[in-house]
Amino acid sequence: MRILVLGGTSFVGRAIVDDALRSGHEVTLFARGRTVPGLRSQPVLLRGDRRNGDYAALAEGSWDAVVDVGGSVPRHVRQAGETLGDRVGRYLFVSSHAVYAPGAGPGADESAPSVPPSGIPRRSARTPEVRSGSPANRS
Repeated sequence: MRILVLGGTSFVGRAIVDDALRSGHEVTLFARGRTVPGLRSQPVLLRGDRRNGDYAALAEGSWDAVVDVGGSVPRHVRQAGETLGDRVGRYLFVSSHAVYAPGAGPGADESAPSVPPSGIPRRSARTPEVRSGSPANRS
């Protein structure tokens, strides 16, 4: 499986990348390149900076799945989806803080109010599916 990991050099992304490589998947990492993990096998590294909208390194290529662990604001997820379009099979956005409404702090669980997905584009022929909220809130 060809997997693109957005922001996978630290936190949970590093574990996702390590596990995917260990399982024999072809992994491409999109990151600023400041924290490059010391993995047994090195993934392909595409450099870009989501903070200033630099997705040029993602202009070409296709992947079976995208795991987005670096989208800290809705704009990051929207821009990645627009850039990748229909060149990805599935888009998985991993977040805890970006889906919860202001005020949800330590101890919050799946019942805490979530941010409405208004900043995220609806699925179309060119946009991968992107969901916000906890699994309990999805239909």
